Amino acid sequence: MSGPLPRGTRSAAGIAVTVCVLGLVPLAVLAALSLVWSERALRDSAQDRIRESSAAAAAFVTTRLAGLEDYLKTFADDPGVLEPFRVADPTADLAQRLQPVVDTVLSGDPTLTIASVLSPQGVILATTLEKKYLGMDMSGRDYFTGAVRTGRAYVSTVYTSILPGNPLMTNAIVPIRLAVDDPPVGYLTAARQLSITQGYVRSYADVADIGMTLTDQSGAVVASTGDRSLGQVDPGNAGWVTPALRGDSGVMTIDTSDGPQLLSYRALPSGWTVAAHLPESTMLAPWYDLRSAVLVLSLVLAAGFAVPGLVIFYMTRGRQRAVTALGAAHEQLATANAHLEARVEQRTRELSAAVDDLEGFAYSVSHDLRAPLRAISGFSQALDDDAQTLDDTDRHYLQRIRAAADTMGHLIDDLLRLSRVGRSQLSIGPVDITPIARDIAAETARGAPGVDPPTVHVADGIVVHADRQLITVALQNLIGNALKFTRDTPNPAIEIDHHTTEEETVIFVRDNGCGFDMTYADKLFQPFQRLHTHEQFDGTGIGLATVARIARRHGGRVWADSTPGHGATFYLALPRTHQQPAAT
Repeated sequence: MSGPLPRGTRSAAGIAVTVCVLGLVPLAVLAALSLVWSERALRDSAQDRIRESSAAAAAFVTTRLAGLEDYLKTFADDPGVLEPFRVADPTADLAQRLQPVVDTVLSGDPTLTIASVLSPQGVILATTLEKKYLGMDMSGRDYFTGAVRTGRAYVSTVYTSILPGNPLMTNAIVPIRLAVDDPPVGYLTAARQLSITQGYVRSYADVADIGMTLTDQSGAVVASTGDRSLGQVDPGNAGWVTPALRGDSGVMTIDTSDGPQLLSYRALPSGWTVAAHLPESTMLAPWYDLRSAVLVLSLVLAAGFAVPGLVIFYMTRGRQRAVTALGAAHEQLATANAHLEARVEQRTRELSAAVDDLEGFAYSVSHDLRAPLRAISGFSQALDDDAQTLDDTDRHYLQRIRAAADTMGHLIDDLLRLSRVGRSQLSIGPVDITPIARDIAAETARGAPGVDPPTVHVADGIVVHADRQLITVALQNLIGNALKFTRDTPNPAIEIDHHTTEEETVIFVRDNGCGFDMTYADKLFQPFQRLHTHEQFDGTGIGLATVARIARRHGGRVWADSTPGHGATFYLALPRTHQQPAAT
């Protein structure tokens, strides 16, 4: 016979329900906060990884495209190409004289399909195609209009070729000039089938373990690791291609047939865009494991708290089971968090190892290049010693060989210095750079050519918190840069001073030299990027990149300000107290 519970039992039941509620709410809040925090941390880590992957992919594609442009430029500057355009009647037998050039271009790079020389009006003068194509008007092609519009090397959008089967291609084109500032007398162009580009993009993506999509200036797919149609504009790419074509970069989540993917996009110097992407399920797998563990915990607690009467009658057993379940759930949560931390540490180690491998590779390659360079210099010297047997043309070629060898030697030295910046051990402390800057300025200005000797003013008491050796290297590059670009300026003047904020000491080097266009300021601190030709100012394009790397190693930053014809100011900001060195 049933009846009302005794008062003591009812009181115990009320206490049990109250205890259950008061215990369940904090645990639910704790579980929710743990899920939110762990998802945010892992998503941030995933975004960092995919952002780094897209930057590496962009560097890879840019290097391949720049390599093709540089390959064509070596022919565009070759005397064998320029000579037919120097004669009194350059149209006479021009195709016959240029044919060996296009044949050599094609045979020198097995990835190319067509090589041609076009007139300034876009007419084919010489080509590796059949003779019936000579005289064909290509002025309407994107690669020709792009080269005419920009006045420099240009990589085209995807187009359908005139070859049998009409394969899809992209084209690189460089202007041919008799002198640096002359208008083009022709254009050297080479085409590569999309299947070749698709091959090296997929090979790189397999090694990097990422998905990858490459598009041209119109948004058409040039190469992809997925099933996208090459040469066509994929509407599914519009969300990232449109901002990338504007020069933006970013990270976003996209929906695909295989589920959500985390994607990072950026623009390339050629006008193309590149995106790296990975399934969100792969990058967030540890969080899904944690979520399952929390769900198990929630189910266990809900089942335990749903029957408060059982807690009353089986208090001892119920308490023991609750403690056991809670301990197991906490252990699962701790295991999932430990797994997440281990994944983050593993990705950090992989990134650090990749940076070390890249710097070691640059160091080794620079060393290995010295042996053939010494051979070139040695044989050139031997020919120079016997120069009386050479005619003027041969001596000119010999001088160009030796000048190229010297330039290569300077480039190797700069590469080694750039590699050492990333490999050296930091020794941070207070450094008074005033005497260092004065010694560097005096030594560098002593042999500097120019209209007038430069006037260099170094302020007193410039003290920074830095590695003495690396800050000396940075000052050598900044002061040498200022001296170089003021050599043709009457009454050249250079000022080295500083100012401080609560967080930084900002050193600046100001000159009244030729200056530069701020439109290209973002290229100044990138390796091998130059805003002037070798004929105007010598250099390898490594100096300011070395300064930027030194700044990053100190947790600092660099930037520049200039107006063409009115000098330039370069700034190097370093923390006033030592910070953890940034990744280089």
